[in-house]
Amino acid sequence: MPNAYHRISADSQPIKKLSICLLCIILTSVVLLTNSYAQPHIVFVVGEGEYRSEVTMSALAKVLSENYDFRTTVLIDEELHGGEENNIEGLDALETADLLVLYLRFRQLPDAQLGLLQEYIDRGGPIIAFRTTTHAFAYDEEDHRAEKWNNFGARELGAPWIYHYGHGASTDATLVGEHPVLTGVSPEFHVRSWTYHVRPNYPPKDAQILVNGRPVFPDGERGDEETVNAIAWTHTHSGGGRVFTTTMGHPDDFRSSDFRRLIVNGVYWCLEREAPRRYTSGWRIKTGQRWRDMDYGPFLSTAVKATSNNLTYKGIIIPLTPDLTGGSVVFDTDLLRYSAGWIDGLIDFADVEFNGWHQSYPSIEGKLLWENPVEPGWAKNDSFEDTRTVPFGPLPRDWAHWKGLYLHEKRVVMSYTVGTRSVLETPSLESNDKGLAFVRTFHLGPSKSSSLVRIAKMKGGEVSALPDLSRGTAVALYSQGTEAGAPNSLLAALIDAPEGTQWETLQDEIRVRFPASEQPITAKIMITPTIHDKLDLNVWKEFIKSSSAVSDLPALIQGGPKRWSEKLTTTGQTDIEQRLRVEREEIRAGKTTIHLELEGYQPKVLSMKDLSPAPKGVGDADQYIAVLFPDPKTSEVSATHVQKNDSTLIGYWRFDEGTGIHTASALQREATISLDGVRWDDGIGIKGSGLLFDGESEAVFNESIDIDFDTSDLTFSAWIATEEDGSIFSEALEEPEWVPNGKTFFIRNGQLAFDVGWVGVVTSSLSEGKSVNDGAWHHVG
Repeated sequence: MPNAYHRISADSQPIKKLSICLLCIILTSVVLLTNSYAQPHIVFVVGEGEYRSEVTMSALAKVLSENYDFRTTVLIDEELHGGEENNIEGLDALETADLLVLYLRFRQLPDAQLGLLQEYIDRGGPIIAFRTTTHAFAYDEEDHRAEKWNNFGARELGAPWIYHYGHGASTDATLVGEHPVLTGVSPEFHVRSWTYHVRPNYPPKDAQILVNGRPVFPDGERGDEETVNAIAWTHTHSGGGRVFTTTMGHPDDFRSSDFRRLIVNGVYWCLEREAPRRYTSGWRIKTGQRWRDMDYGPFLSTAVKATSNNLTYKGIIIPLTPDLTGGSVVFDTDLLRYSAGWIDGLIDFADVEFNGWHQSYPSIEGKLLWENPVEPGWAKNDSFEDTRTVPFGPLPRDWAHWKGLYLHEKRVVMSYTVGTRSVLETPSLESNDKGLAFVRTFHLGPSKSSSLVRIAKMKGGEVSALPDLSRGTAVALYSQGTEAGAPNSLLAALIDAPEGTQWETLQDEIRVRFPASEQPITAKIMITPTIHDKLDLNVWKEFIKSSSAVSDLPALIQGGPKRWSEKLTTTGQTDIEQRLRVEREEIRAGKTTIHLELEGYQPKVLSMKDLSPAPKGVGDADQYIAVLFPDPKTSEVSATHVQKNDSTLIGYWRFDEGTGIHTASALQREATISLDGVRWDDGIGIKGSGLLFDGESEAVFNESIDIDFDTSDLTFSAWIATEEDGSIFSEALEEPEWVPNGKTFFIRNGQLAFDVGWVGVVTSSLSEGKSVNDGAWHHVG
């Protein structure tokens, strides 16, 4: 139609009038077409094999569709790596696209698909380009398409590929000037992408640089001024359309709320819309690292570090959004406090060693928004002073007591007591276009005294009261020299609470006092962090007003819909050594009884607090433990008699022959040990005779003894007395040749040690510095 119009308009005046009519028809048809899709249509064109863009762009498209009401189409090359096989089906979707998002690298697309891209550019459609799109195409030099398309980055996006600063580097990002794309983005942030070098000729002078990047090398050293390059800018392509280009785009970059805000703002700017105020929620991107990708369910129990001074030994980490990254809290079951609230991630297991070393802990992953000190979360007699004799373990029971948690679908309801008052509490996250809030919902039992709970503390902060809300009261906590609603401040609302519930504040801390009551108390506390730009208080009030009603927590702990549709069946057996005998098992509502017996043992029920016996031998499972003790009358039973009944025992050597070059097992006479240079000595053993080794002598198991170190569990023990270091038990070749899978149990520097080939040595640590080479008898294994 445009070509027909140009031909007609070249003639006389009457025909020009006709051309105007045709123009009206054209404009009308465009309006009708646009109105048929009320949502802007964003088309993603993806093809590269380095940065998992097929995952990140799909996730971004989903976020824009579900959270921002855009219509999205994602087109991914059948071959991720560049080459003649490249083929992106469905590019005719560009005919209705309002925005094109490109994440390409070294493509060799067929002519027809290039033509569809060029038509989009020619009609002035806006473009967002990620990272490797600066070198989107790589045709062979002799190919007729190479001259035009291999220069796509410089011609249309504002920069070509030149070089980068190494895969091990990352980038410190700094905003430049003001622009709608920068709305609400922190002045400085960090991304995993290593810096691309584009200076001094790019971006061109008519582009506007939005973000500069400085490389940070693996050793922590930052690049000098010559390494600072533009990493995000706006530009106009050859067809006159808007372009937003960034050389960021590593999968880990999407964990940063600042980067995500930058991208969403870029989408709105390209579509000539005002940037949204809504917080850009996270989205979960598979990394291929199982500990990162694992869905831990509604909660995760672990020790966790929020900051270097905020460690929770017994924490319950609760993700508050389905993507597991949009908001999380950790609750300290020792101190009954919320240790921290954060966004942009869940747990970082970096540097955590699962080898018994207790100086490295999981830490929160993302942006910390609020926290509480390592002190009790509830006051006793209006005091938060920690009276524990050691800085770990639960508070005294008459102060506060953790009882456990309930699950209702994905919701976690925690149960504990403060003094004589029972507490049910659940955390959640509420968000919409006007704000975001971490929410604490309470159901408190009756109490003759008031209860004071700590909400948040900000070091060096200030507190001020805010005007009353339609549903309650509010306060603000912010850094000195700023004001309520400023970046990094907290706004907190207490809503739907009974009369007498009130805020209590210190200079840098906010608390809530619940009154004494003969009836249960329900309430919500909403904590809104100012994540990006300043928060308008009137907008925030509307957000609080729209909050949902207080949940009925007692109803949530009565059970809910099945969390799994399939029937779960457990298999296996308890007590694989078959030494415990289950006499009876009774399971009924509210009570389960299991009666176990072990020959030669007597049961006792002991208090967890001081190990005192329970009255009448009965106690609640959360306060008492059951222990089986050897019967004094049978504790002296011959070890041989007990062990002969053990079907898993391989051999038992008493060394009581007193003479000969062999010693036989008391269980299997053919299971012998050959003695080479070993001396018999009556009366030196722990009981009866024993064997003397001089450092050169040895004892060797014969081939009939089936000892498998590699594929099954194996336990061995012996009585030894020595004043020297040396080997006790080993598996090795007969020749003095070291092999990778050899095993040795030995004494080094007086300490027991075990070595498994390449794995390394595990050394014991005896109490009070005692060693096993003191000449006394020791039972080792």
